[in-house]
Amino acid sequence: MEDIYNIIKTKEYFKNGYLRYLKEELRREIKRGTYIFEDETYCSWLVKKNHIKITKLVSKNERQGKGTKIFSKFLSRYKNIKKILKVHKENHNAIRFYEKFNFKKVKLEKDILYMECNE
Repeated sequence: MEDIYNIIKTKEYFKNGYLRYLKEELRREIKRGTYIFEDETYCSWLVKKNHIKITKLVSKNERQGKGTKIFSKFLSRYKNIKKILKVHKENHNAIRFYEKFNFKKVKLEKDILYMECNE
């Protein structure tokens, strides 16, 4: 868990008070088993009644294909169920990344863009 925490805390978009809750959130995700951590890349999600909510996708070294590898693995586990996520509207790299996987923009609320995929 400490390895995951150390990766996430370096990312600017996880600042602003979020870090004080992060360790407890990671404990819950690990206990539930709703995560993948490989090659210094972490993906987590929540299984809901009729959809999957993606909560984090973070890589220590971005733009090396590690996120693509882990996210593809995640998607292969959950085919044909709606997947949703939130991303900051200015995080253009993340938006393009998710669009590569057929996620569509569905709603903008303040600075948060909601995306979903039904594949």
